[in-house]
Amino acid sequence: MRRIISLLVLCCVAILFVCCNPNTLKNDGASATITPSAEIEDSNEDFRINLVEVEEFTMTSGDKAVMVECVIENISEQEKDVSSILCFSLALDDGVEVSSDINVLNEDGFKSTGKIALDDHLYPGETLQGIAYFSIQQNQTAQKLIFSPLDNEYWPDNENSLSIDLG
Repeated sequence: MRRIISLLVLCCVAILFVCCNPNTLKNDGASATITPSAEIEDSNEDFRINLVEVEEFTMTSGDKAVMVECVIENISEQEKDVSSILCFSLALDDGVEVSSDINVLNEDGFKSTGKIALDDHLYPGETLQGIAYFSIQQNQTAQKLIFSPLDNEYWPDNENSLSIDLG
């Protein structure tokens, strides 16, 4: 009798673990991918940024995740750092500008892409392809990706920002 109860408790714990593990939850929210039909880029004396695609999906919180995939190239003669949290923001249709939201990285919609965030140290001539990630309300629309390179003190340099129209 004691073994049966132990076995039942073990089975219940295993079922609870599988059902409550966030990695087993599926995101059945709507998703959309927008692939630009033409080469969309911007550049300054240090960087060139090219848009690859924009993907949106509904997060478990109900908000909309916007993932902007792009390629960044260091065209300067110096080593440069890129940070998805510090360098990127998203301008919305209602005039609001939002920063990257790290919560998007925990969503199945991001994990299933197998893509990386835009975080790296780039030597002259090196490129990095990855995703800038944002969380916005369902009624908002992404209009522009803004890339503000880091200055020598690792603060975003808004005077040398690059932007790409998304919509």
